[in-house]
Amino acid sequence: MPNMTFTQHKRPRQWDKRDDAVIATNNSSITSKRSVERLYYPEPHFFRYFVKKHQRRSPLINRGYWLRMHAIDREIRQFLHESATRKKVVLNLGCGDPLPFQFLAHDRSLCRHAIFIDIDYPELIAKKAEIINSTPQLHELLDKFENDRIMSDVYVQSRQYYAIGCDLTDLNKLDALLKGVLDLSQRMLLCTAEVSVTYMDVEAADKLISWSACHDNVRFCLLEQFLPAGAEHPFAQRMIEHFHKLHTPLRSIVKYPKLQDQERRFHQRGWSSIVVQSLWDVWCHASFTSATQKKFVDGVEPFDEWEEFILYASHYFLLVATTEVTEALGISKPSGLKVVPTNTALAHDRSVKVPSTLTVKRSTLELPQTERRFGALFESSHGIFGFYGGLGTRSRSNSTVFVSEAIFTDVKASLHRTTVPKTSTQFALPSVVEPRMSHTITHLANGSFLLVGGRASPDRPLKDCWYFSNGWRRVQDLPKPLFRHCAASVVFGDNPLPTAAVLVCGGKSSNNTLSHSWLLWRELFGWQDVSTSKADIEPVFGASISSTRPGSGIMIGGMTEDHTINSDMWEWSLSTLDGYILLTLYKHSLHDPTASKVLGRLGSQLVPFLDGLLLIGGVCNDMLREKEEVVYISKTQFPNENWSITSVRWQASHSRSLLVGHSALGFRDQVLIAGGGAVCFSFGSFWNRMQILLSPDSRGAQSTKKQCTSSDKATDIDADTREPAPKKGLPSRREVSSGSDNSPASEEGQLHSAKPIDSASNPTASQSDRTVSRYSFVDASDFWKPDGTGEPMVFTEVNIGPCRTEWTPEGLKTKVGADRDVVVHQATGKHMDFLQKNFVYTKKSFGTFVDEITHGSKQYLRSLSTNKPLSIAANLTSDFPDLATDFILPPPLHNVYQDMHSSVLRISGPVIMWLHYDVMANILCQVTGSKRLLLYPPSDVTLFSIPPGSSSSSINCFDDDALSRHPSLALAHPREVMLHPGDVLYIPPLWLHTAFPMQAISVSINIFYRSLETGYAPGKDVYGNRDVQAYEKGRSDIQKIVKSFDKLPRDMARFYLERLANELRDNASQI
Repeated sequence: MPNMTFTQHKRPRQWDKRDDAVIATNNSSITSKRSVERLYYPEPHFFRYFVKKHQRRSPLINRGYWLRMHAIDREIRQFLHESATRKKVVLNLGCGDPLPFQFLAHDRSLCRHAIFIDIDYPELIAKKAEIINSTPQLHELLDKFENDRIMSDVYVQSRQYYAIGCDLTDLNKLDALLKGVLDLSQRMLLCTAEVSVTYMDVEAADKLISWSACHDNVRFCLLEQFLPAGAEHPFAQRMIEHFHKLHTPLRSIVKYPKLQDQERRFHQRGWSSIVVQSLWDVWCHASFTSATQKKFVDGVEPFDEWEEFILYASHYFLLVATTEVTEALGISKPSGLKVVPTNTALAHDRSVKVPSTLTVKRSTLELPQTERRFGALFESSHGIFGFYGGLGTRSRSNSTVFVSEAIFTDVKASLHRTTVPKTSTQFALPSVVEPRMSHTITHLANGSFLLVGGRASPDRPLKDCWYFSNGWRRVQDLPKPLFRHCAASVVFGDNPLPTAAVLVCGGKSSNNTLSHSWLLWRELFGWQDVSTSKADIEPVFGASISSTRPGSGIMIGGMTEDHTINSDMWEWSLSTLDGYILLTLYKHSLHDPTASKVLGRLGSQLVPFLDGLLLIGGVCNDMLREKEEVVYISKTQFPNENWSITSVRWQASHSRSLLVGHSALGFRDQVLIAGGGAVCFSFGSFWNRMQILLSPDSRGAQSTKKQCTSSDKATDIDADTREPAPKKGLPSRREVSSGSDNSPASEEGQLHSAKPIDSASNPTASQSDRTVSRYSFVDASDFWKPDGTGEPMVFTEVNIGPCRTEWTPEGLKTKVGADRDVVVHQATGKHMDFLQKNFVYTKKSFGTFVDEITHGSKQYLRSLSTNKPLSIAANLTSDFPDLATDFILPPPLHNVYQDMHSSVLRISGPVIMWLHYDVMANILCQVTGSKRLLLYPPSDVTLFSIPPGSSSSSINCFDDDALSRHPSLALAHPREVMLHPGDVLYIPPLWLHTAFPMQAISVSINIFYRSLETGYAPGKDVYGNRDVQAYEKGRSDIQKIVKSFDKLPRDMARFYLERLANELRDNASQI
């Protein structure tokens, strides 16, 4: 038995806390891989020696990590299989896995001429070496061990394996260490990096990639995250937030968010041939993951989280690069990866026109108890909707939540939510109905509806059916259990009443068994297996179906038995012949890859809308962009019938919905979307809390009908965008029929016009979601109650008195007094940092201060109380009486005075005010000069590294390099505004904001007021930004909780503290 050596490594002096965090991600990763190994891999197992305690992960996480391990394993295996005269080296840049020992144990003959080298932080390598040294099952696999250490940083050395401790950013040392153990110039080299270099500084990671390309006969295998649908996609947000909270931000995705960016990255660093594809492509293509392997994985444990698995696999990529021009790269680029235009029509036997974009109105409302996935919507009575079942935050549900259409359109209803009549409870499913998900509820033409199947767990499908007609009753069960099926209401024959039916197709009858049947249910006949005409249609689950006219319709998408997302569109029709019901199917082949992408979806919803259908959400092979999530499918009539696809532009909110596991219902040319969300792998869950109502206006409806009856020309379809129903205290954007957008303020202080000011009338305004909306109003008291809710907004051209003309530099010195002493912030740079205190408080005369900032000095004045600055809040009237007479708020804004906390004079030179939040609501009135502000909603607070108990951040959001320095900012939702003299900015509580004057001197008045009746911290709060009492008490309680675990072992204490932290997060997400 070879003797293994181990040397204790001392932590370098420049060790960064972030390095500890990166090591922690490795520990979490190998724990998950141990779960996979135990279930999916044959003995002998090796992760067990590196994981103290086995923790079984969820099926979703197991399958995701299996795919990661399979991708890397397959690339190494192919590399080792290649015939070559040179010996081979597998250089693993990141040491977490015991992969070398897996190969040596299971495929020793394949490793005859191979050497494995692990390189990582010395601390990690030292721990790994200690485990190898003390574990016979590991070190007995290594032979020809050399007793004499070559170098101090080589912790394990044998004929087949080396473990080297080196920071990957120190390329000189890395090069010297490798040359000390072997001559790479005589070897074929494969560098592997599995989610490791993304944690590095991007410049350092790029240098590592360039360094690798300098070797002869080398290839690089990189597996890490990317952003296929942008950083704003909910899954991407959860992923970025997760690593940010762990203090291990994903740095590469900021500079290289797309696959083409990664491809260009390697090309620019000396790599000639590059193939890159998502892990979902790795799973899909038989050349990479065989049908046998998929079948094996399916048989290990019940699994039905396909949409979530696709989301995960679509956000990770596998890249293989070589410095030689060759096609033997280990992975073949699938034909579907080519870049194609996004607005392409269906391609089949008949010609198809490409219509233009359809714009619809979008109203949203947050409702309680709708945090559910895979539930079902139904209209219980006119304008009243039920949402039944689904998977909630903790378990499957058998309850029904009701919502009224009026809530979306009636302001009072949205405030009080009392428009759902008590009689709606008769439509609630009986309590004896087992909780379920992945079921259907379908409306029949006679006004009744039918609930069909569903499942408890993936291996426990349900076959019971429930029918509502003057009450719920159980009817004939399905011939076999069924879930993930699709159902449509149909009417056929001459007499519509007895032939109102439900057509069901596809679905799963067990965990891995798909249904081949098309079933028809009628009240008088029960279930009937409908024979199909000659058609080669594969069974699918998760498809979408809808009627287009009596007795016919279309079915789209779904997933086949071999895990392929079906891109076919089938047109179906029912007919009767000699008493038999016949189902005829016609396939529309989608030869165009873009059309296949648009329609090839799993878990979408297909609902009637106008003269066609809306296809809503779901997942596809190449990640739907937001503009592709909803498309309109219609059929033209003249000169012949053709199907067409139209993209739908629906007003996007600042927080994007995740249209997975949602339910949609079409009614009276409107569509209601409720529920949905996903478990975003191990990064946390995302729930759609906003219910969405899509509707056209008369102009949109007319244009659509014109489009559907003419194939001569594609028709533009435009519609005004509906605003969400205003919440209490929020401004409504009420339009008036007359009045200029920029009418001057009257002497009485009235504000004119209620139309949003566009970029044409105001060059500083923007149509982007980043821009704070600018408004003028007829009477602010009609729309604005300063209760601290809503989003920031700017009131323009407000008559704030003679201060706009009087407060010149000389005028200020006269009114304040040039000799009056003031305390100012004297900054050393253009960005003031409250946490780092890169400024000093300096007392000087007011005249000197004004003169210095006028000439570019970086100073800032925030007025304090003249009498007791440490205990009394600033008040313009008592602190600067001569200025106070010049500043006037018009009567509609006087309600801020009722609960006013302070009125502050702010005078700034060319210096950036640090990012911070205020606990109190406030208005910022710009008097002279212009000022640029960036504002961020309270939900972004965790992205800015604000220390506990503080309200300020050190991040300079105006810095050109802010995103690369702080990758978490990719998740932020900034609003931008330029304030001009006469503008008044409303800043709700807790909105983070930072400001930068655009001229030498900027003067403004800031009025803070109490928007809460109770809850503020007791005692002094001079600046109006002391956190609420509950938070201050909570921080004190946290310290007590942490201290209560002092006597427990550290691992156990951390285990329970993490559980408590998760419980807090869960409670926060439900508020």
